[in-house]
Amino acid sequence: MILTSIQDSILKWMEEGHGVRLEGFGTFLPMIKSDTGETAEEAGVKRIVIRFIPSRTLSAKTNAINIDTTRFEEIASDGGSGDAGGGGNTDPGSGGGGKPGSSGTEIV
Repeated sequence: MILTSIQDSILKWMEEGHGVRLEGFGTFLPMIKSDTGETAEEAGVKRIVIRFIPSRTLSAKTNAINIDTTRFEEIASDGGSGDAGGGGNTDPGSGGGGKPGSSGTEIV
């Protein structure tokens, strides 16, 4: 419920053209891809993308991760089905973290 609320707030701010910085995590920036033209109407919007720029803290921590390639080798030898055993929670939305009572959000 809290994550849904945060997601809704982030999306609302980005729809208005603002970037959103999550302290210690990174910044989400809405961007428009378009053709060139004399006017905005001539250029036309091809697509809207969200660019993520990780914070220095997140970059440093991810660069320090030692990944065990054994699991990747198991998947490759299994033909990519991912059924080489293991298990665990693969839901990217799961997990915790953060300080209670601190949202750490900043509108850019």
